[in-house]
Amino acid sequence: MLKNNNLAVFSLLITSTIISISSALINGYPIVFSDTSTYIASGFSMETPVDRPIIYGILLRFFSLNGLSLWLVIGISTFLLCWLFYRVMLVYLKLSKLKSAIATTLVCLALSLLSSFSWNNSQLMPDIFTPILLLTTILLLSQKKFHKENIGLYLLFIISTSTHLSHITYNIAFLITIGILAYFIQRMRQFINFKVLLTLIGLTFLSILTMGSALSKSRHVFFMGAMVEHGIAKAYLDENCDDLNLGLCTHKDNLPALAWRFIWDEDSPLYSDEVGGWKGSKKEFSHIIRATLTEPKYIRMHISASIFATLDQLQRAAIGDGNGVFMEETLLFQRIEKYFPHEIKSFKNSLQQRGELASMLRWNSVYNWVTVIGLFYLLFQFFYSLKQKRFNAIHYLSTAILLSVFIHSWVCATFANASERFGAKMFWLILLLCCFQIIELYSQAKDINEKGES
Repeated sequence: MLKNNNLAVFSLLITSTIISISSALINGYPIVFSDTSTYIASGFSMETPVDRPIIYGILLRFFSLNGLSLWLVIGISTFLLCWLFYRVMLVYLKLSKLKSAIATTLVCLALSLLSSFSWNNSQLMPDIFTPILLLTTILLLSQKKFHKENIGLYLLFIISTSTHLSHITYNIAFLITIGILAYFIQRMRQFINFKVLLTLIGLTFLSILTMGSALSKSRHVFFMGAMVEHGIAKAYLDENCDDLNLGLCTHKDNLPALAWRFIWDEDSPLYSDEVGGWKGSKKEFSHIIRATLTEPKYIRMHISASIFATLDQLQRAAIGDGNGVFMEETLLFQRIEKYFPHEIKSFKNSLQQRGELASMLRWNSVYNWVTVIGLFYLLFQFFYSLKQKRFNAIHYLSTAILLSVFIHSWVCATFANASERFGAKMFWLILLLCCFQIIELYSQAKDINEKGES
């Protein structure tokens, strides 16, 4: 009976995974982004890129079974996410194994139909590991004692943290904030093991070892890009260029308006002879950054820019951001052809490569409305719970997940730039919370009916 139950659970999780990558199935191939090229190259060459960690590249190679298929990459990472849904329902909603697996399948169906969830899972990008990191953290924080089965969760925490540079700041901000809330709100303490929380902070710093090279090479460029977009760089240069010999002074009157243009455009001042590119700009950019973070005038500008950029990010979410057509002359096309030659025909015939994603992108307005309605529903439930003076597992989940969405928006907007893609990879968590709330209400109603009948 137990074997049959485990087989049913596994089958339902596989079904959930297939549902959750429906965007890739409709597209005819995993959805690619320009950065996908760098991840493929880093995984197969085993060289750390200048602008990002190597871990996702290694995972891409490992999950694809060394070039067997890119379908396996999105399949395995999405299975991990579905498994975490299942574990959260076991631990926090107190469902049985079979009911948790059934609920996971239904939730994945709802999320795939009504949010950016499936698109996020279907992309060959490390974006999926941000929600994986969040759910892993939530599961670990609730552990009162160490269990052998938690070794896998700790390993997943380290791997997920190491897939993206932003995860270091995100982790520290989230863990410290959730710890402070639990310290002052007694009803939250039952869900937080402070020893585990300190352990996770330690593991976050340990993860820096896996991405130290990328951090050293790129953090000054990304933050300077944010400062250029926020107008802080221009203000500093206008005030100090008469006294300082800075390469960027030559271009202070024609700085790009957007961070991504400053970082990626070939004709950006970043790549000029005066500035020196990623490597040559490190000393100068570090000086400017330190100066603006130590002078009260510029500190106020940073705080103001951070607030407005975060609010901007909280309004941005759309699938399709950066998912263009990659012709034969692009590195992405050439690298798929080189490392996955047997899949190049499927790649060329995908909707994305034929420029026919418009029918899928039209769903953005639906996703945004569902997110807004879901947020109002959660706020209603929150204030109703305050009135009833209740704080249970579902309220803790809501607090933790909504906090993570806000912190992620703050990190991206403050230290890089606001982007539709960043919103799309996290805002579906609001609908996930609504699903958890509905499942809990259904379980409570069913329990009341059963007690009444007995």
